[in-house]
Amino acid sequence: MDKYEIDFNDVDGIVNYARDINGVELAILFKEKSDSEIKISFRSKSYIDVNRIASKFKGGGHKRASGCTMNMSLKDAKSKIISEVLKHI
Repeated sequence: MDKYEIDFNDVDGIVNYARDINGVELAILFKEKSDSEIKISFRSKSYIDVNRIASKFKGGGHKRASGCTMNMSLKDAKSKIISEVLKHI
């Protein structure tokens, strides 16, 4: 991001492109703000209520677009999020 002078917030829309891929129901974007702060965006196409997932981590939004922030390493955040997502598939 530094190399191409891309702002942290400029990448938010990427999660929508992932969801729009044929056969993809759920897209997740992990953004590492610091070593211990991870912002996560969720998008779903038709049946997964991503607000329910985000709310498990004190986040929110609505059924098809939600997000949360986790204060832990990227590795730990990915593990916790994926574990929760698998319960909703």
